[in-house]
Amino acid sequence: MASIWLPSGLVITSLSVKNGGTAEAGGTHAWAALFDSSRALLRQSNDETGAAAIAASVVHSFILTSTFTTTYSGIHYVGVCVVATTMPTLLGHPSTAAGVNDIAPVVGGNSTTGLTDTAPNPAAAITGQASNFYYYVS
Repeated sequence: MASIWLPSGLVITSLSVKNGGTAEAGGTHAWAALFDSSRALLRQSNDETGAAAIAASVVHSFILTSTFTTTYSGIHYVGVCVVATTMPTLLGHPSTAAGVNDIAPVVGGNSTTGLTDTAPNPAAAITGQASNFYYYVS
């Protein structure tokens, strides 16, 4: 999961990630979801059950099951789940300051584990990590 500041009234139809040089292979599930600041599920994409593997060096867009219009200005979270034998290498940015990854609000890291085809509601607390994936909403 990674945080994103969004304005109130923004209509969102998709969540996109940038993949690096390793394509997804042997995928059984892939989806993205939008959460509010308390990690309550707002919208999720369809589960791409291997049919639309995340290719190498592309922007991959997950289309939400229905549009969502933000109701407040502030922090939201984007979550991405991929279940595959070869994981895609989502591009991101490293943290430059050691020890700040778990200071609230945690801006990105791991959350609920053991997922397959559906997003949790709410998602578990986020454990910070040294790098976060690049993403955007549209």
